[in-house]
Amino acid sequence: MHHIPLVYLTDQYCRESASDDILSPPRPCSRKENSLSIADWTQAWPRFLALVAIHLPQEYDTWKTHFERIRDAKDIALDWELWLAYDIEVRRCSCHHPLDPAIFHSAIWNDLRAKYRPQVVPPQKKPEIRKHKSVADLQEARARVKKQLEEVVIMSRKMKPLLQTTHPIS
Repeated sequence: MHHIPLVYLTDQYCRESASDDILSPPRPCSRKENSLSIADWTQAWPRFLALVAIHLPQEYDTWKTHFERIRDAKDIALDWELWLAYDIEVRRCSCHHPLDPAIFHSAIWNDLRAKYRPQVVPPQKKPEIRKHKSVADLQEARARVKKQLEEVVIMSRKMKPLLQTTHPIS
């Protein structure tokens, strides 16, 4: 089984490709699979299931369960990028490894969740500043604030590559 990016099964791509010669290779799609909207994904999935029904009928029910789990997820709108990445990864892994798509794969989910929902550093408690502090108290407060700022800079440097790079699932 080969991975079929769902971008090739969206209404837009199918409509644009309808006039292509059936014997010619498919036109490359400029869109990346991880850029699909919920609407595009929902349009593409029935076509994917139709292909499974024709070519892998014994797997149809498992893929239908996989699709319905994602479609019916309560947090799909809030965590769409994460759900889409999970769908893509399950479909890719199933091409190379025995994997039941009907089962929720928490290891895949947790790996992706770490990438799509990085932990946010909780806000630090602001140091209290009282009137008439001694110079030593002010220097201590300044040192605490400086340390907190350094921690924020370190965390932002760790987050920068995640925000600047495209996710490897495409």
